[in-house]
Amino acid sequence: MSSRRRRRQVAEEEEEEEPEEEQLSADERADNEEEDDGFDEDLDEDEKNYQRAVGGFRPGSIRRIKLENFLTYSEAEFCPGPRLNMIVGANGTGKSSILNAICLGLGGEPKHLGRADDARAFIQHGQDVALIEIELEPIDDSTPCIFRRVIDRNKGSERGRGRGASTFFLNNDKVKMEDIHSVVRDQYN
Repeated sequence: MSSRRRRRQVAEEEEEEEPEEEQLSADERADNEEEDDGFDEDLDEDEKNYQRAVGGFRPGSIRRIKLENFLTYSEAEFCPGPRLNMIVGANGTGKSSILNAICLGLGGEPKHLGRADDARAFIQHGQDVALIEIELEPIDDSTPCIFRRVIDRNKGSERGRGRGASTFFLNNDKVKMEDIHSVVRDQYN
């Protein structure tokens, strides 16, 4: 056999062996690596089991945010995941609007947001009514708690800074803002 032919045969044999060597090293890596269960490493087994049972959401976690005619959003619905969520985007695209909606939807006062003292200022330009709906993971096995705030530009007095402009609902029942505060403070705090 010529030396050229012999070198070609050796090269072909090495090529055939390489995938097997790569596969073995991948298998070895898999055996040596711990399996990632998707949980923070500082959680104990009871907490991991609890999160598995409820789908990973902790009680009080935001499951859904729905906005209509609220600042930059004509109509939008967000469903955050059970773990880390980030909102990224260019300036003026509505990142702060989502945070404002969460605060107002859970009974917060507009003056605390540093944007406006009147809830009506959060209604999209050219619209009369805005809606914020926030669904929270329940504390126990009950149904999720749904908070809704409807802000009407034509309600409330100028003197009262639009206090009467908002109507609150808790699981489709009309309630007072104090009831929203009470639920957030007593059940989710």
